[in-house]
Amino acid sequence: MPRKAVLSVAQQAALIASPSAEHDLRLHYTLSENDLAIIRSKRGPHNRLGFAIQLCYLRFPGQAMTLEAEPSAELLAHVAQQIQVTPDAWTEYAARDETRREHALELQSVFGYRPFTIAEYRRLRGWLTELALQTNKALALAEQLIESLRSQRVIVPAVTMIDRLCAEALARGVTNQILDMHDRIVGRMFNEAKRKHEQSFAESRGDQRKGAVVRSSRSSVDRRTTKRARSLRSNRSRGGLGPLTQSVDEAKRLAEPESFDHLHLLTESYGQVRRYAPALLETFDFGAAPAIAPLLAAIDTLRAMNRRNARKVPDDAPTGFLRPRWKPYVLTETTITRIFQASPSRNAKSSVCAPRHQILPVPLAGAPPGGISVPISGPGA
Repeated sequence: MPRKAVLSVAQQAALIASPSAEHDLRLHYTLSENDLAIIRSKRGPHNRLGFAIQLCYLRFPGQAMTLEAEPSAELLAHVAQQIQVTPDAWTEYAARDETRREHALELQSVFGYRPFTIAEYRRLRGWLTELALQTNKALALAEQLIESLRSQRVIVPAVTMIDRLCAEALARGVTNQILDMHDRIVGRMFNEAKRKHEQSFAESRGDQRKGAVVRSSRSSVDRRTTKRARSLRSNRSRGGLGPLTQSVDEAKRLAEPESFDHLHLLTESYGQVRRYAPALLETFDFGAAPAIAPLLAAIDTLRAMNRRNARKVPDDAPTGFLRPRWKPYVLTETTITRIFQASPSRNAKSSVCAPRHQILPVPLAGAPPGGISVPISGPGA
C-alpha cells in the first residue's frame, strides 16, 4: 500500500519553487565578486550562463538542477544581466547534457556542497523528531528541514524524500509521546506499590527497636519456636498453639528485609492500565532480535485475547521471557495470571514482567496497516 503523503501537492511544489519577484531574485540570486570570477573562467557565454544558473539552483531552492529543469525567464534575465550575456544563450547550454553534468560536479567541489546521503537522513530524522514534539504540522517541519540543509550546504533531495522524512519524524514524535506516557503510568504504579509496601511495613513493625531485634534474630525465632512447641504439646487442650503461631508469623513478617518485594501490590493499578493497553498493543507492531521472541509471542497472545474479549490466558501462552522475580505472581499451579502478563515499556525501570527488555520508539515509514513498527532491543545487563 502506498504511503500517504503528509504534504499536499501544492505544499510540495511551494517548497522547491524558484522565486520570480524582483525582490526575491535579488535576495537569493545576487552573485558575489568571487562567484563572478569563477563564472568568467568558463569558455563561451552559454557555459557561463549555464554554470551560473546551476549555482543559483544550488543556493535556492537548494537542489541540484535536473537535466529536464527549465529556469524561468525572470531568473535567466536576472543572472544574464550580472554576467553580461544574453538570456538566449541558455538554449545552447541546455542541449549539452555532458557539460551540465560536469558543471554540477564542479560546483559541488568548488562551493562545498555535498549530496544528501543515508547518514544525513538518519541524523536529520532524529533532529526532526525532536521538533515534531513541538508541532504536528508537516509543512513547518519541511520548511525547517530545507532551511537547515541549505545552511549546511547539503543538497536538498527530491520533495518526495522530504515528505517521507517529515512523515517518519511525525510518527516517531507521536510514538515517543505515547510510550513516554505509558512509561510514566507504569512508573507511577511501581512507585506507588513500593510506597504502600514500605508504609505498611513501617506501621506493622511498631517499635523500631523491636523490629531491629527481631530481624537480627530471625533464624533463632524458628529454633526457639520449635523447642517451645515441643514443650507445650502436652498442654494443647488448655489453649493450643494458636496465639503462639500468630506471634511467630508476625515476627517472621517483621523480620523480612525492608526491600521485601512489593510486586503483589501492582494488582491495585491493573484497571488503569487495562483501559488503554489493548489500544496500545493494537497500534504498534513490535520487532526484536531472536532472543526476545518469547516476549513478542506474549504480546501477540494478548492482542488475540483482546480481540476475542477473552479473559483466560491460554495454557500454552509463552512465559520464557519471565524473570524469576515475576514467576510467583504470573504462574500459579493451574493457570497464568493475566494481570501480570507482559506489558511492554521502553525503559528497564517500568517494563512489566521483563524489566530488562527495552522497547525503542523507532517507527518505520511505510509501516503496514494496523500499527507503527517498534523494534525491541536485546536483554540488558
